Amino acid sequence: MPGGKIDHGEAILAALHREVREEVGLEIRVEGLIDVYEHLQVGDDSAHFVILYYRAAPTGGTLAPNGQECTEASWMPKLVLPTLDLPPGAKHILSRIFPDLPWPSAARAAAPCTPDEPLMCPVEKH
Repeated sequence: MPGGKIDHGEAILAALHREVREEVGLEIRVEGLIDVYEHLQVGDDSAHFVILYYRAAPTGGTLAPNGQECTEASWMPKLVLPTLDLPPGAKHILSRIFPDLPWPSAARAAAPCTPDEPLMCPVEKH
């Protein structure tokens, strides 16, 4: 899943388009926000990251990983997704997009959230 930091003064959706274009060579249409997560106290500097997951559809370009932030990218049938060896956070987001697929029960549960684990912590909804 392409992603990255928002440049100072850059709009969120502009950053989304830029990151996808830079990392995998695609132009996209943003279809909506899937979820919001935050990483707390990440790394030696105890960084705080807020991560926005958007659903998007390709509108142009050619799928081509840039070899730096993304080293592998491919189109595949959605039925293959639950069988891939993916980080827990990626499985969780994909299970939100494709709830009809046979995801392992761990993908449906919230990812563990501890300062020692760089996994995503769900933001409480009020």
